[in-house]
Amino acid sequence: MTNLLTAAAMGVVEGLTEYVPVSSTGHLILVGKWFGVPPEVEGAFEVFIQAGAILAVILAYPGRFAGFFRRGAAGAFAGGRAWLMLALTTLPAALAGLLLHPLIEEHLFTPKTVAVGLAVGAVWMLLAEHRGHPDPHKAGVDSLTWRDALRIGCFQCLALWPGMSRSASTILGGMALGVDRKTATEFSFFAAVPLLGLAAVFALIKGMSTLSARWIPFFAVGLATSFVFGWISIRFLVHFLGRHRLDAFAWYRLGLAALVLWLATARAGAAMPAVAADVCVYGATPGGILAAVAVKREGRSVVIVEPGRWVGGMLGAGLKPMQDCPNYAATGGLTRKLLRTLGSPEWDGDRLVHGSMAAMSPLRVREDFAALLREHGIEVIFDRRVASCEKRGASIVAAVFDLAPFDALGCPPAEPAARADLRVEARIFIDASYEGDLMPAAGVTWRAGRESADEYGEPHAGVQPPMEDTPIDPYVVPGDPASGLLKWVEKDHGRPVGAADGFTQAYNYRYYTTDDPATRIPITAPPGYDPRDFELVGRYVGHLVATVADEKELFARLARIFPGWKNSGEWNYHRDSLFSMSPVGISQDYAAGDWAAKARVWKLHQDYLRGLHEFMSTDPRVPEAFQRQTAAIGLDPRFHPDTQGWPHQLYIRVARRLKGPVTITAHDVYNRTTVDDPVGLAQYGIDTYPARRIAFERDGRVRVGLEGKMFIGGGRGPTDVPYPIPYRAITPVREECVNLLVPVCFSASHLGYASARMEPVFMICGESAGIAAVRAIAEGVAVQAVDAAALRASLEKAGQKLVWDGPVPPPGSRPSSGGFTFGALLDACDRNGDRRMTAAEWDAGKGGWEWLFPHIDRNGDGSLDEAEYAAFQDYKATTPDWALELRKTVKP
Repeated sequence: MTNLLTAAAMGVVEGLTEYVPVSSTGHLILVGKWFGVPPEVEGAFEVFIQAGAILAVILAYPGRFAGFFRRGAAGAFAGGRAWLMLALTTLPAALAGLLLHPLIEEHLFTPKTVAVGLAVGAVWMLLAEHRGHPDPHKAGVDSLTWRDALRIGCFQCLALWPGMSRSASTILGGMALGVDRKTATEFSFFAAVPLLGLAAVFALIKGMSTLSARWIPFFAVGLATSFVFGWISIRFLVHFLGRHRLDAFAWYRLGLAALVLWLATARAGAAMPAVAADVCVYGATPGGILAAVAVKREGRSVVIVEPGRWVGGMLGAGLKPMQDCPNYAATGGLTRKLLRTLGSPEWDGDRLVHGSMAAMSPLRVREDFAALLREHGIEVIFDRRVASCEKRGASIVAAVFDLAPFDALGCPPAEPAARADLRVEARIFIDASYEGDLMPAAGVTWRAGRESADEYGEPHAGVQPPMEDTPIDPYVVPGDPASGLLKWVEKDHGRPVGAADGFTQAYNYRYYTTDDPATRIPITAPPGYDPRDFELVGRYVGHLVATVADEKELFARLARIFPGWKNSGEWNYHRDSLFSMSPVGISQDYAAGDWAAKARVWKLHQDYLRGLHEFMSTDPRVPEAFQRQTAAIGLDPRFHPDTQGWPHQLYIRVARRLKGPVTITAHDVYNRTTVDDPVGLAQYGIDTYPARRIAFERDGRVRVGLEGKMFIGGGRGPTDVPYPIPYRAITPVREECVNLLVPVCFSASHLGYASARMEPVFMICGESAGIAAVRAIAEGVAVQAVDAAALRASLEKAGQKLVWDGPVPPPGSRPSSGGFTFGALLDACDRNGDRRMTAAEWDAGKGGWEWLFPHIDRNGDGSLDEAEYAAFQDYKATTPDWALELRKTVKP
């Protein structure tokens, strides 16, 4: 609602001031700062409110604009003559704006320059009214010549100075040429259409990447209010100026100029804390911390601004430093050193002792990161999230942050406690947050969601076939589609496999539990808990109870729902279950959302987990023994004592991604590209969790399945060879920003990021970003123009591993699929002991993989033998994406 009120307010201001000679720009700057238009849509929003103003003048003079499309009488402002005159009026300002735009944006968009424009325009008005003498031959727009139009267009160039006002420049320019006040005013209406249209197109091109369906109501309200109040202001102005002079507007402008200057002075003298440093790092994530350390080691000043009140990001919230590092030999720099020490793991030479990660505490990891920051004397300012950036041309001058402390359970608030609570000036900014929120505030282009398979030639990009599909009824009234879908399942949007969409993979907590009554904190039901919200979970439980006969196997399948998959001491999402300990289908709201959306999604994860615990502890479809087992589980506060056992960080697997000069794609993961500007190495499979849970039909029966999950290549990746991260993937396009580096939300496709998104990679990129920042400062150049040879030398001096010089497996080879033997399959699924594997036994023991049986049963006799199973394992060993390839052959 707050956003809609903001849109309405901005639309009202645009509509009322666009045609009245009081400077719409000046008013929008003031009101925009007051209401706080979200920075990610600020540019695109201008398109819609200006479009509303354009529609207002067209509908205020429908007959006149209709005349533009038919031949008029000689000398009339109609037909081709009208188009020529409007073109001549528009041309000077359009050319001047094109040539001077960077200069204007860099120097003139300040409160003081706006105040000067307002005051100069006011004095001009007073002089024009008291000294001007209208030419009786220039009454009515039909009396104007093409020379008049061109000269008025030259005066319109003055409107490029913010605060001067386009309408005032046009009206006063016309009056200076002897045109009467009313005629000049009406001509200013018509002249606005092409000029505003060009400005809108320019803003649309710049802001297109930020548009998404969730902003439609915001844009629509702004357009509608701008149109209504634009029409009102046009009718008012024509009526008013037919009887009065411009003096009232002049005095209003002088008063507004004084107000702008007063506000600017008051802001300058306000108590908002101000910090200055060579480098400002946003986010005390592992990548942000290493960036700051790299800067400090080079003797430059640095400050970290962190949205929460903890350091270490996900490594301080349950994820272990070595969990997503399959190849220690591919690491370098400070990351290589820290992986051996963070959380005190046990090492045997260059190999981590098996099982030692489970004993590591995220609390200890946080303490280790805090000690590293103290060692280097690095200040961290907590509880501040980025609100806006002040830019001079393509350079960030300062970032402004809101005060927004997380709540007692470790969730961010929807609204800040205080706006504009901190201002940080720096020469270089590094966005090391998981959200990439500094990018839109800085006007940098970003992307979210999934690209199509065609965009980068990635066969498994975009929408994927459903997996874990289960024959359960998704409707509120079973069998009745008209009754609607139950919660936690959605209708398939119908886009084909490989198509792009705005969805992204699931998030979740990596949380710790205990059943020790002496230490556990009970997991209570969330406010407003309703078991009907989990009815679909209940039907899935009923399906498992009916199809899994062995109690041990049944309880293992139920535990996948809650508490999930026990990874290395902490619980994680279980990807082989239709339901697990995290909601699916909401991550996209967080990825591209404002903090109100982020807070809602974050809290929803917490409430979902609480509600799921309550449901699995009480629903009669859950076996009583499993109910008791679940009810006994509570949060373990030893790891997160100040948030009642809840992790302080939600696992944001992917949010915004920079759209930089180079994009990391699946081709990089497969080592099919050449990179000449590496900043480090990455190695992992293409690992995505489900994006959607959808209802669909197969073989005439309704089913529910997960869509979007894949794990191509396993932990070591599809080739078992590291690949380089390019420097150009952590820099924005130079025209957008010259002093920003993005080592976490770097430029990558959805699939490329799904492999490269690991914490050791973020740490490596963070350190390299810090080194690059120092080089840019030393050379006095944009981050994109840093001397490549000097940067590489600095990275190598820091010990970064830039080129893989280790073993390279032969093409097509894969590590062994150990453990997947025919004997192990029979032990797990052979119910009658005849040492044969029938389709029915496979379906009972391999829930969610029923579709795979026909692919293994090559002779089609309805049973599997050892040779068939061995051939399938050989196929898996040579085809990293075997599951996706085979899944696409299943008929819907």
